[in-house]
Amino acid sequence: MPFGVGDGGGHAVRGAGLPGCTALVVLAGVVQVLGFAIPVVVSTTTDAGTAYEFQWSYETFRLQSPGLAELFFFLPVTGIVTLIAAFLPTRFLRPAILTAIGAASGFLLYRDPEIQSRLLQRLPLFDWHADRASALKGIALFAMAIGGGILGAGAPKSVAVVAALLAAAPALVYLGAPLPSEFPGGFAWKSRFTELMGNRPSELETGWSIVTGYYMLVGAFALDLLAIGLGAVMALVSLRSRWSGASRWVVRCVVLSLATTVLVIVGRAVKPLWDVTYEVSAFTSELTYNLKMLMATLGIVVLLPVGLVDLAGRLFGSRF
Repeated sequence: MPFGVGDGGGHAVRGAGLPGCTALVVLAGVVQVLGFAIPVVVSTTTDAGTAYEFQWSYETFRLQSPGLAELFFFLPVTGIVTLIAAFLPTRFLRPAILTAIGAASGFLLYRDPEIQSRLLQRLPLFDWHADRASALKGIALFAMAIGGGILGAGAPKSVAVVAALLAAAPALVYLGAPLPSEFPGGFAWKSRFTELMGNRPSELETGWSIVTGYYMLVGAFALDLLAIGLGAVMALVSLRSRWSGASRWVVRCVVLSLATTVLVIVGRAVKPLWDVTYEVSAFTSELTYNLKMLMATLGIVVLLPVGLVDLAGRLFGSRF
């Protein structure tokens, strides 16, 4: 989904496609819908061969959330509402709807320990963990999304300075603050790097898929660090008038960081393919399941920051 360039009022420039905030809202809606639309491929082996079946059964993927929580965490209603809201003409109705739904999801998540535990069980599928390093990374991405949205909207200088510091500070702490008492290795990202290096293939592990999968994980990790670091730098340099265009890249860096998770999922799924006893059907099932879980999980937390970014665009007149 390309990010178009809007004018001062948030309208698309000719030939630029959707204005930035609208493209971001549509992307959020697509992610939510994909969380329920991606089928899980299940294979059944019989004497006649292997038969493949697509399963969309929500029972397998739901969070067992009753009542109102079912609407936010189980049904694709919020994704459909998001896509409809993307093209509402009223100025503040769209960000109000998105922010309200996102805040309601967060409130229900906060109030329901069972939903929290089920979501935490999903995180290792995407190379996230229930630890301080992942929490700090999540805070950094959230801050970059909000701060970048304010910067990209062309906020007044006094507001922009605060937004830039908000966007950059957690990311710089995650990347460069030596905190040996809090994180193994001294840096928040170092614990994940150490874990990745510890899984490096040995001289005996020469299978093509093991090597390919490992380097896909390394590439995803490096690209993730690059995206977070670049986003923090762009937030700070955008305060200079000659670099004001850099602000539009802050939110894009957040999207890129989250997108590297897809590379992680593919890299983990492909590694066992070197073993002849590991059938392609098992790879397909694992890949589709993890992609479905990623989209369904992102769909829960993505709306609040997107709503706040959209609100900033409506207040100041989005430029990104």
